[in-house]
Amino acid sequence: MGLFITTDSGEYSGKTTLNRILLPVLTRSGFDVRHSREPGGTTDGETLRGFMRSRLEHKASPREMALLMSSARRGHLDDVIVPWLGVNRELRRIMLLDRYADSTMVYQGLEGGVKPEEILDLQRFTVGNWWPDLTLILHIPESKYQTTFRARKLIADEMRAGEPDLSAWDNVDTATHIQRQRHYLSLPKLYESWGIPRKFVSIDSSQSPMSVAIDALKAINPHLASVENEQRGDRARQQLLLDELRKYHDEGNMEDAELRWRRQINLEAELGGGKEKRR
Repeated sequence: MGLFITTDSGEYSGKTTLNRILLPVLTRSGFDVRHSREPGGTTDGETLRGFMRSRLEHKASPREMALLMSSARRGHLDDVIVPWLGVNRELRRIMLLDRYADSTMVYQGLEGGVKPEEILDLQRFTVGNWWPDLTLILHIPESKYQTTFRARKLIADEMRAGEPDLSAWDNVDTATHIQRQRHYLSLPKLYESWGIPRKFVSIDSSQSPMSVAIDALKAINPHLASVENEQRGDRARQQLLLDELRKYHDEGNMEDAELRWRRQINLEAELGGGKEKRR
């Protein structure tokens, strides 16, 4: 059976960085893996992404955005996910997806004001039974949220040559970002209340890239038995994954992520009033 894994969260939580590590590490461990993102992932999807950004800038309602996101999601499902995993998920492959239906539930539903039950009906119409096998929710502990978030946003702005991010989802106050994260962390109980079996694992993404990747691989490991050709057992498989991660790290492949991490720690110390820097 194919394995469908999504990573979801608010802004600047490290989804892209994590998936850039998971993809090669899982591949090196012998798995057939593909990564994509929503909205986007295809030529048409990226065009829709630009259109949705434009509509958002023009104050599109949460209901309109939910419909646009769902339309793009169905196209991505038909063009990318189903061909990769098989109509019945019969292919022994892994799909890593940056954002999925949970983003619509949070941004347009719990935050935007569209009733969650309406979003759920839209999800059922759009994706049918194509729920993820595992969803990783990346979060920043609230005790350090303000400094970590501000540091990461400053770094992102630096990487964009100092140009501010124009997304309306980014351009909100910190309290809104924290509440958005709380909405994400409430999803397991929400789906449980609807009787929908979902598997969520929350990961502290304020840690170093290596630590976040280790936590993610440990969460993914039990699900890999369905896609591996040689049955190894959970303990042996996990050791393989962590060994491949360390090799990938030692080859210098995570240098950029670690440079950003060290820059983040220094900024956190400055923003926090000169507190002792983490190593």
